[in-house]
Amino acid sequence: MTSGAPDLLFNLRNNFYIGAYQAAINSGDVHNLSEEDSIERDCLIHRSYIAQGSYQLVINEVDSSAATPLQAVKLLALYLLSPDNKETVITSLREWLSDAAIGSNPILRLIAGIIFIHEQDYNEALKYTNVGGTMELNALNVQIFLKMHRSDYAEKQLRIMQQIDEDHTLTQLATAWLNLAVGGSKIQEAYLIFQDFSEKYQMTGLILNGKAVCSMHMGNFDEAESYLLEALNKDAKDPETLANLVVCSLHLGKPSSRFLRPPNHPLLVFTKPAQFTSLRSSVTACASLDEKNPVVIDQDEEVQSTPNKEVEESVALLKKAAKTRNVPDTEILSALKLLEKAKLDPSQFCETLGGSESPGKTWMLVYTAQKGLKSGKFFPVTAVQRFDAAARRIENGVYLGPLGSLTFEGRFSWKKRILAFVFELIRIKIGPFNPLEINIKGSDDSEPTTKNPFFIWFYIDEEIAVARGRSGGTAFWCRCRRVNGF
Repeated sequence: MTSGAPDLLFNLRNNFYIGAYQAAINSGDVHNLSEEDSIERDCLIHRSYIAQGSYQLVINEVDSSAATPLQAVKLLALYLLSPDNKETVITSLREWLSDAAIGSNPILRLIAGIIFIHEQDYNEALKYTNVGGTMELNALNVQIFLKMHRSDYAEKQLRIMQQIDEDHTLTQLATAWLNLAVGGSKIQEAYLIFQDFSEKYQMTGLILNGKAVCSMHMGNFDEAESYLLEALNKDAKDPETLANLVVCSLHLGKPSSRFLRPPNHPLLVFTKPAQFTSLRSSVTACASLDEKNPVVIDQDEEVQSTPNKEVEESVALLKKAAKTRNVPDTEILSALKLLEKAKLDPSQFCETLGGSESPGKTWMLVYTAQKGLKSGKFFPVTAVQRFDAAARRIENGVYLGPLGSLTFEGRFSWKKRILAFVFELIRIKIGPFNPLEINIKGSDDSEPTTKNPFFIWFYIDEEIAVARGRSGGTAFWCRCRRVNGF
């Protein structure tokens, strides 16, 4: 688009930004566009289809001859279509980003940021988005910094957007996001932004949720409920609407279980999507990467009574990794492999893990590795487990700072080095509101077995612990203080 010429894609962009995805698709019939604008139009239309869940449509329509931005959008559709595509998509994404000819493309970098946000790898996302260059990249940076609980950096990014165009829809949205994160008197300012949107543009789930969250922060739960029910009528499966309805219903004293059915909300997922078929299904812990190929357990293995020098060196390396998060993956994986093979005496493991008195001991997840120890990464969010050996109780929590937390509580059994567990209670906490507790205890009160989720422990001392999950994924934890709300 030349300077001073009308912006033929304004309506399309704006509809996409406010979450009016069908309107964006309908406004895509724009002619006399330059090649660059035509590609942008097609990207926005396909991203609108993705937002509606029409992943396969996008995959089918974008062929191998399409421009790089469209290929990037297709990668996003493939990523969201199935967890089985994740590894291939991320490999392709990294290859493209390292290609000097196309790696700087802003849409490619935007899609990379979105995918790594889904992976909760915010530092990796920032590698590709932090250079900015477009309003969408700047707005995504604001989101990433807020997810990292760095409102100071988010504010700096917002200032850049304000200098470019203070009235831009994305600038106004980013201002509302930051105001919600800051809280206090800023909540009213955020509400006024969403109210202004509702007067100027088509009412969407995004706008309604924004008004509802502001209303809840201000204690107006009846008003929030009306916004959320209107949003629910527009999209009965929207995870943000459902999560907000849970909180709102809790404060209004109304039943909320019907809003908790969708399995893929971020607060209902540990490390892999689609792990839940319902709230009463067995919950997989962080190290249990899938349930398709349970590991074989040798109950009669020979044990090594005392650690040797190699074990001591491996333990020292893992302790360094826990403290610095600056140890190469290859060294961590080698140390984990050696500890698995060492077969150390597990007779003191349970008491060391869970203490001799309630409430037991608390451990923070540091690192997870895939089955076979082929690859691994530092765990990107705060995930904490508490083991109470005296009461045979377990708690597992994921903490997202001011956004909320998800914790599970249940019972465990211990046999040799195997800790099997069953969760009985879920606590969901969103924002500053009191947590919602959901009892998922079934009729079976029998002792957990290896038919349930379990860990096989290979090493435990007063500082770190190493275990393998039921599916073969390995992880290690470090001792920590109890997290607030745990």
